[in-house]
Amino acid sequence: MQQRPLFGGQSEPPESASAAQVYTVSQLNAEVKILVETTYPLIWVEGEISDFKQPGSGHFYFNLKDSKSAVKAVMWKSSHRFMRWQPKNGMKVMVHGRLTVYEPQGSYQLDVVQMVPHGKGDLYAAFEQLKEKLQSEGLFDSARKRSIPMLPRKIGIVTSPTGAAIQDILNVLNRRFANLGILIFPATVQGEEAAPTIVEGLGVLNLSRQIEVIILARGGGSIEDLWPFNDETVARAIYSSRIPVISAVGHETDTTISDFVADLRAPTPSAAAELVIGTKSEFAERVRNHSKRIHASLHNRLLYLRNRVNVAARHRALAGFPEKLRTQQQMVDDYEGRLRAGLTRYHQIQQRKLIAVQQKMSPGHLKHLIEVRRSRLSNLFGRTRTSIQKKVHDVRRSAERFEAKLTSLSPLAVLERGYSIAYSEDGTILKNATQTSSGKAIRVKLHHGLLQCEVKETQND
Repeated sequence: MQQRPLFGGQSEPPESASAAQVYTVSQLNAEVKILVETTYPLIWVEGEISDFKQPGSGHFYFNLKDSKSAVKAVMWKSSHRFMRWQPKNGMKVMVHGRLTVYEPQGSYQLDVVQMVPHGKGDLYAAFEQLKEKLQSEGLFDSARKRSIPMLPRKIGIVTSPTGAAIQDILNVLNRRFANLGILIFPATVQGEEAAPTIVEGLGVLNLSRQIEVIILARGGGSIEDLWPFNDETVARAIYSSRIPVISAVGHETDTTISDFVADLRAPTPSAAAELVIGTKSEFAERVRNHSKRIHASLHNRLLYLRNRVNVAARHRALAGFPEKLRTQQQMVDDYEGRLRAGLTRYHQIQQRKLIAVQQKMSPGHLKHLIEVRRSRLSNLFGRTRTSIQKKVHDVRRSAERFEAKLTSLSPLAVLERGYSIAYSEDGTILKNATQTSSGKAIRVKLHHGLLQCEVKETQND
């Protein structure tokens, strides 16, 4: 049997050669589909995205073009569901897929299974997209960033409780200012569950009125390891925090979205601890310097006043008042002594306040506060349980009274006293003898059981 050539060539017309094969359009497209798919297995193609569409099905439909031509492409939802960035018109990409034919229209297209930005990785593209989006919304504006308090009463930390980052932070804080108030929220800092726990941690710490600064920290790692800190929900949680946030993620060379949104970026977790609080010796040195400047200022002022008094005393117009001048000089000396004594007392008061603050932050004091709060909670629990038990008892008593009342009003209670109810064959309750007649069957409901009866005679009262 002679077969009709598929692509050109001499052939007889169908009417003169009945044995020749005639292709339908569907057969033709099916054979072209097989030919294309076997000739072009999985291939890489680069080009620019145009006419991008994503209907309700979630699939990607677009054209891939260069300066001279274009080809249709489709990427199914199952293939792009793990992509961390959104394709847009004008983006230059590389796609990996197979060439196929869309038989209903007889057009060929690329069935894409993987897409990456040309010259950039998938995560880097997602990072740039989110960074551009949040920057346009003003989340990175320096005008909204708040200063970090010099000596916070309590520091909140969101990080892994078992990582090296928390140990580095605690070592620095204990070395610089022992017994400082610290509240740690144990968060997951890597993997798919990390972003929700970080957001939860920021929310929980914002409920405390004593925390004055929050450190968001984790150690170094790859861009995949640090990716939770590039999550949009984490960025918006930092932006919404009423407490200033320090971002201390990775090493000095690592940069995340959290760094841009936070009020302050620290190159490492240890550096964050150094930024959030100075050493105790630094504060003591500040007190000494201020004290020296006050003493010097007072001494210079007193020398100036004494010099003016001496000059005035030697003036001829005041020659008759030596005693009065000496009195003024004595008063100046007296004021100087009082000022020195007052300054000494002020310095002692400030030192006692500092000691009192350190004592309040001691483990023994904190343990006492915990015991007091635990006792109050236990008493409250006992009172609540007693109140609930009384309420349950009252409700049960009320229900029993209603049950007794309903029982007394029930028709079954009437039957129990010796009465009965008669029904016709169709189930109608008989209230009058005229509702039935002789020979009719009726049912009589007793307190226990049912009687099937036949009417012998009816009588009207």
